[in-house]
Amino acid sequence: GLLLLLFRIIPLDFFNLRFWLYLWLLATVASAGYFAYWYRTVYPKEVARYQKTQRARQYMPGSAKAAGRTTTSRSTSITTAKKTTAAPTQRTTASGSTKKRKKG
Repeated sequence: GLLLLLFRIIPLDFFNLRFWLYLWLLATVASAGYFAYWYRTVYPKEVARYQKTQRARQYMPGSAKAAGRTTTSRSTSITTAKKTTAAPTQRTTASGSTKKRKKG
């Protein structure tokens, strides 16, 4: 709008013509029409695809949540993982009773 007003003030005959106003109006209507078309057809598909990938990503290991962890929490989880993977001193039999495991 300000550009058209500036063209009215400055005495340049070519840019002062009235058809520029109608051309800008036509371009605005065409842009609004394309946006409405895109919003009703393409945008819902893009949103559905984005939500599907986000839903799948939240269950994948190494997702954005895991990447945001600090170094100390990673080292703690590694330390606890090593402790839990050590061989237990007792084992459970099929009947449910526990027996001492022989070392060696």
